[in-house]
Amino acid sequence: MSILYIFCLTAIISFAGSIHIGPVNLMVIRTSLDRDLKSALLVSLGGSLPELLYASIAIIGVSFLNQHPQLITTLNYLVIPVFLILGIYYISQKKKNKIYNEEKSVKSFSKGLLLATLNPQLLPFWFGILIYINSLVIINQPGEQFAFVIGTAFGAFVLLCIYAFIAYRKRELINSYISKFNYDKIIGWSFLALSGIKVISFIY
Repeated sequence: MSILYIFCLTAIISFAGSIHIGPVNLMVIRTSLDRDLKSALLVSLGGSLPELLYASIAIIGVSFLNQHPQLITTLNYLVIPVFLILGIYYISQKKKNKIYNEEKSVKSFSKGLLLATLNPQLLPFWFGILIYINSLVIINQPGEQFAFVIGTAFGAFVLLCIYAFIAYRKRELINSYISKFNYDKIIGWSFLALSGIKVISFIY
């Protein structure tokens, strides 16, 4: 019973924590609008798998963060050039009539995987959530730990799939509203803003 409870609680928390618009969400929406539902779902899958990694690290123990602070530091520094490159790439795209050609599955999957892996917020987020859940039910058995880890990816994947389905089903409506804008540039400036926020956080 505790295994199901832990899985459901973790999945709900992961779902809610993924609602805010971030790089992976933007990529899922853009892929739905610009390509097809299959590609968007593959981005969603890739974007949810790193939850498994960071949740597993959290399971090892909160002390891991204190023993390996360079991991957080490295991810925080690494995400800045990645966001800069993505921002410049999308801003440089010329506005054109969209041709819905199929994208290689591996490429779509890799987009989501890379963006989510370089999210420096995931590790401290799941450390905090693990501490919270442990205050409700102790997670110390392998089955309970497995339920926690799987729940993190499941909740995020469901939320990203919802974004993908909504954007794809309402593609014509959304495109009609944003046809006067170049949403590649909107996404590009969003990435640049995210990198700027990270730089400012280091300064202050």
